[in-house]
Amino acid sequence: MISTPFYGNNLCNLLANKLIEEFNNIDGRHKSKIKIIDLNNFIVIKGYTTLSTPLNFSSIFVDYLNQIYEVNRNYNVIDLIEYGNKKSNSDLTISYHCNEYELNHNLFNINNPNEQGYIDLKNDFKTIHTNNINLYNKNGERNSLKVFKVLEPDYFMSDTIFGLSLDLEKIYLIYFKYISYHLFESNTCKDIFFNLNIENNINPIDNENITLDIYSSTNIVKLEWLKSLILDIFNFNPDYIKKHLSLDDYNFENEMFNGDRCWLKRDKISEIILL
Repeated sequence: MISTPFYGNNLCNLLANKLIEEFNNIDGRHKSKIKIIDLNNFIVIKGYTTLSTPLNFSSIFVDYLNQIYEVNRNYNVIDLIEYGNKKSNSDLTISYHCNEYELNHNLFNINNPNEQGYIDLKNDFKTIHTNNINLYNKNGERNSLKVFKVLEPDYFMSDTIFGLSLDLEKIYLIYFKYISYHLFESNTCKDIFFNLNIENNINPIDNENITLDIYSSTNIVKLEWLKSLILDIFNFNPDYIKKHLSLDDYNFENEMFNGDRCWLKRDKISEIILL
């Protein structure tokens, strides 16, 4: 299913990212993990932050979307954030899965307010489901396809990465996109699953003291060899990753638009081919 930027989960992602950007303006070292849930009549914000002062999120969301998108909607926000939370350090496990199609084709870059929604090409490749006929008319192949308007889900929810402060989990989630892009571009595989474990208080974090597991259903080489290749080529030190992908200066709303994405780099392709 391909969605537009200002619809459903994607809209929740934009709002979650905006919330984190506002937190960054208050304290660049905050630790936060936030989820935004859109219930149509209400926006629920839940999670935790080390910050202690609530913000007027309704006003922030309205002002933000008015700047980038013509929308007439009042945001009735229910703030369930746990403020002043001091999370104790513990072992960290991060999982990420994607395939080539999802990485490169997860949304339409459409800003027209009348063309927000989704298109879903069903498995028979002859049927399209959409909730917006305007979107379908612009993007659908209508010669042999039937269109069905379907009911909207009861709620939408932001993805984890957009509601995170720039800590280890967010750093590695974006790094996995960077690695996946290299693997797909080199035709090493077409899907990949990562599971990374980092023990508490390891310093510095590097390729020797992390535990990385991978799985692919489309790999053309043995998984152990592929894992070894990843650890040989890609540096898992978080300070290196932040610098290499310029994460301190990156606005994650770019993930919702077809603009410059920090992970869309092929600088390691030659090393993969040589191996």
